[in-house]
Amino acid sequence: MDRKPELPRIARKPLAWLPQPLKLHVISDAMNAVFATPLAAEELEFLAGRVMNVVISDAGLEFSVQLDRDKLRAGEKIEEADLVIEGTVYTFLLLAARREDADTLFFRRQLKTSGDTELGLHVKNFLDGLEPETLPWHQIIDPMLRGSLAVAERVDTLRGIARKER
Repeated sequence: MDRKPELPRIARKPLAWLPQPLKLHVISDAMNAVFATPLAAEELEFLAGRVMNVVISDAGLEFSVQLDRDKLRAGEKIEEADLVIEGTVYTFLLLAARREDADTLFFRRQLKTSGDTELGLHVKNFLDGLEPETLPWHQIIDPMLRGSLAVAERVDTLRGIARKER
């Protein structure tokens, strides 16, 4: 069985209780902090006038991403988005920590995309071209990503053991 870790139900509750405007504000701030260097270098101009929806299925989190006056803005999910990218928390952690690339995740059907293929390729190429060590906050974020992956994998192992004991 090739099942991948999912966010435990208990971890979903606090996310559900947070007001959507607060979640969107935090996501916007985080994206702008992490991508400050590429934003300043206008490397995200391919998003100008475009809307990308991000769906993190096991977290129940859906939001749009747009470039607005040289800043990334998270907003409510837009029904007619140009591109939709969907995966689990674990999938996005694998991608962010560079343990797996977008192509591998896509072909394993862990990362799903729909909509404008050209925009999807721009996003993929942007992510592939990033040099994480040049990004602000890298020394803090990288250990957090790797630690989160380790926790997800340990929790999943414990779930598997618990199922076998039933």
